Amino acid sequence: MFRNFKGDILASKTMIHENIPSVFVAEAIACMQAVIVGRDLGIMHAEIEGDSLTVIKKAQNTGGTN
Repeated sequence: MFRNFKGDILASKTMIHENIPSVFVAEAIACMQAVIVGRDLGIMHAEIEGDSLTVIKKAQNTGGTN
């Protein structure tokens, strides 16, 4: 979902994916899609928010897969 500086919704997108191996991959795909939508809208500067706890845990995990 894209919001302007006032919090108004500018755009929203929903996608269905199958066979996503982990929450981390789902978050990465969502981030990529947000960047693509922003680019398509001509947005030059953006702040991307998401489930940072999942990203942090995955980055800290050096021994296995989640």
